[in-house]
Amino acid sequence: QSSIKLADLQNLVLYCLAQGTSPQWVAVRHHGQVNKAVVLFVPGLERCMFDGSAALDTIGKGPEQVPPVGNGTDQSHGSQISPSVSSNIAMISNHASSHTHASPDDYLPVRLAAENLPEPLKPLAECFEYLWPVKAPGDDKFAKLYSPLHHMLNSQLPKSQEQKAAEKAIKGAKPMNDQRWESKRTPITTFISSKDELRENDYVMHPAWFGTEPEKEAERRRRLDAGQTADSGWVDSRITDLGAGDHLDISCEKGSLTAGRTVLAMDCEMCTVEGGDAALTRISLVGWDGEVVMDGLVKPDKAIIDYLTR
Repeated sequence: QSSIKLADLQNLVLYCLAQGTSPQWVAVRHHGQVNKAVVLFVPGLERCMFDGSAALDTIGKGPEQVPPVGNGTDQSHGSQISPSVSSNIAMISNHASSHTHASPDDYLPVRLAAENLPEPLKPLAECFEYLWPVKAPGDDKFAKLYSPLHHMLNSQLPKSQEQKAAEKAIKGAKPMNDQRWESKRTPITTFISSKDELRENDYVMHPAWFGTEPEKEAERRRRLDAGQTADSGWVDSRITDLGAGDHLDISCEKGSLTAGRTVLAMDCEMCTVEGGDAALTRISLVGWDGEVVMDGLVKPDKAIIDYLTR
């Protein structure tokens, strides 16, 4: 009576084509002879369309005409699996059923009969013998539905028997097996965003990023048009050369990740003022060792109408 997950459908395909784990919900004979699998996603197919509990011309017109959904993740795209994988099965999204299971026909999978289907769905009975609801991946807590196509196409590579045996033989922490890995410290300056990354994310660019006068002038005009100059309340730190932030490999390898630099983490709390604009309300600075360097309140020029504490 329960639906299967999209991961179960993926495991079935991997079992037939890539020596995946044997599925527990369906038996496949001679799975090694399957050479190809075709999965067809059809948006909009619902179980209620097949059992007659909802007419096709009423789907989507109003919540009172559509049976309630079991949970937030059941509103999935329909999917169908090729006859080359198993007995022909049509996979559609699962809706809760209000009637009691009293007949073998009420249990899954349900055999499709063309004479019992609406006219638009009769061709499906010619391609698929059975109907089995598929539960798409999602998050019930936040009512999010993940992409069925993305979930179907992404899978971890299966491990060989030798790899599994080797992992079981290892006691304690496992060694690094990536040949590209080097035992080398990473300086803190490695995590500073590049010029292109700052521009791509619409950050205000410091004048020190630009080495030529034409570049500085072009950036000055852009900031002027965007209201990001000193006249609008913006203040640039006193840095003339970004080379001062370059690290020394020798200092870093001796044990200092910061290489003698002062690293600060800043967090700003905003509020809404008259006119609907956002204004700074609180600013906090924390040092590399977790010591609070600064934590103060800021009084906006305009009256605060929302502290955004929700």
